Amino acid sequence: MIIMANQQLILYFSYSGHTKKMADELGRQLDGATEVEIKTQKPYPKDYNQALGVSHLEYSNQLLPNLSNETITNMADYQQIFVGFPIWKFSVPMAVVSFLNDYDLMGKDLYIFDSYDFSTQNNSRRDLKDFLNLTVKDELSIQSANTLHPAELIAQWLKQNKINAK
Repeated sequence: MIIMANQQLILYFSYSGHTKKMADELGRQLDGATEVEIKTQKPYPKDYNQALGVSHLEYSNQLLPNLSNETITNMADYQQIFVGFPIWKFSVPMAVVSFLNDYDLMGKDLYIFDSYDFSTQNNSRRDLKDFLNLTVKDELSIQSANTLHPAELIAQWLKQNKINAK
């Protein structure tokens, strides 16, 4: 099946800008894909350790933060959905779970891309399955230091998954 660029959606949550760089590069390579940033109503603390503390509290208690995003009214139009985020406490931030929770994504091709600082331990695929009953087709994890120039890694990942890019 050939997926057109206008059927591709890039969703991302970025705390420090690393995931945004990945999303922007993915958008460049998937010329024509729609890109949407996931934003919380209350920003996370600027201090990284405090932000991780809030994230841990949300994750441990499965608290879904309120978002400031507008609803995507044409979600049915998208076949491939790419979801990007930083790995916090070895998993997906609850802001992402909060966003995805509002949509029926059954039958969609779901891919995740994430950035991490230190640990490669990552439970995001399992947690997306547990929290939202979503199956991820594949995942691209890039250490934050390597997100400055992610083009080659993203191109390889798209090729490996037989996703048409420019």
